[in-house]
Amino acid sequence: MVSGANLTAKVQQTVLLQLDSLPNLYSELNRTYESRFADRIAGSVQGIVRILAAKDAGAEALQLADAIVKRMRAMHDRHGIAVALKAPPAVKTTRKKKSA
Repeated sequence: MVSGANLTAKVQQTVLLQLDSLPNLYSELNRTYESRFADRIAGSVQGIVRILAAKDAGAEALQLADAIVKRMRAMHDRHGIAVALKAPPAVKTTRKKKSA
């Protein structure tokens, strides 16, 4: 999803690095059940969302953030992983002002 999205190169690279850190965190959470790993997972996902919410991220960035969080939540539900993930910020739409 990230590689195929219309993101700037820097944003794409940063998001992929964050995603690459997650397997080790999930492995440690599974091994130890320590809340610090759950906190780090949630922090990494929020970091990804924050990166994708930046103005210079690209046109598809907020939709990608939403898709990532939804998929991660679904994975957590399927596997019984107790890590709460916050929703990304809503996509802002521009409204045209009525002219009098």
